[in-house]
Amino acid sequence: MSSPSNFKVGAIPSSTKPRTTRNTTKINKNNNTPMIENLMATLLSFRVEFSDSMKSQCSTQQSLFKDLKNDLKLLSTLVVDLKAKNTKLHEEVDLLKNKVTSLESSGSLLLPSSAAS
Repeated sequence: MSSPSNFKVGAIPSSTKPRTTRNTTKINKNNNTPMIENLMATLLSFRVEFSDSMKSQCSTQQSLFKDLKNDLKLLSTLVVDLKAKNTKLHEEVDLLKNKVTSLESSGSLLLPSSAAS
């Protein structure tokens, strides 16, 4: 361990200090201006294309949603119609059952096998 006289509070030992090197390369802003302008133009173009694409996609989704909503209304109407027809058919079947029962009980129903004999 270090002796207390060599140790300073808050001091970083020299072996753990990061070694930094100073970058002496200077960036010439004038040389990079066309590159930055091209980059900005490309980014702006991308933004416009992306925005147009999103608008188109949104419009398509809205149209599809509208179509889906209309189809759902149509299906709803068809279901109501089918339920009404189903109810009517059940009523007709019940009526026919009652007629058959009435005919059987009155004995006036002729069966094909008994008519032949």
